[in-house]
Amino acid sequence: MSQRDEFVVLFEQDGVNRRELCRRFGVSPTIGYRLWARYRQEGKAGLADRSRRPQRSPARTSAEIEERVLAVRDEHPAWGGRKIRRRLPSPGAEPEHSDCGSAPQWPHPDGGERWTQTI
Repeated sequence: MSQRDEFVVLFEQDGVNRRELCRRFGVSPTIGYRLWARYRQEGKAGLADRSRRPQRSPARTSAEIEERVLAVRDEHPAWGGRKIRRRLPSPGAEPEHSDCGSAPQWPHPDGGERWTQTI
């Protein structure tokens, strides 16, 4: 039995001090009640880990601009974001200099996860 399963079983017992139970399992009461609500709605599947990845990214740079930035970055690998933005061919929307500076991390060199970035 996993810790989450055990937590929910104990959480549903009559007369249990739920805040004390949350303290014992090392979670905040907010998380404890949220986990219990997910269990009631979805059953055992609600106890599984969930992705933290955003479901949408409204401020994401368009694919066309990303391709243009990467083409300039390939020609001039030592250039920074501000210089790339100034020298970028101008048709279409202009990217922010921060988009140009972070472009080299977008396609990971080993073909792995697209959005990993070393800080």
